Amino acid sequence: MNGAEKATALLRGRRVVSIQVSQISGDLKVQFEGERTLELFNNSSGYEAWQATVKRDGKTANIVAQGGGQISISND
Repeated sequence: MNGAEKATALLRGRRVVSIQVSQISGDLKVQFEGERTLELFNNSSGYEAWQATVKRDGKTANIVAQGGGQISISND
């Protein structure tokens, strides 16, 4: 099974309803309309677990979940 392909098929066209990041672990939970949820588990203590780029109102923010649960945000 191709997980990325399956997730894309399930989430395509759905709006994001909420985003939660655990301050302890760096886990990411994205809730979509239609009761669909994407969860990313940070299982690294030394490397980046996940990365996200958010674009809004002409601005871009890059978010990186670092090992040990730290979150780094940089704005372009």
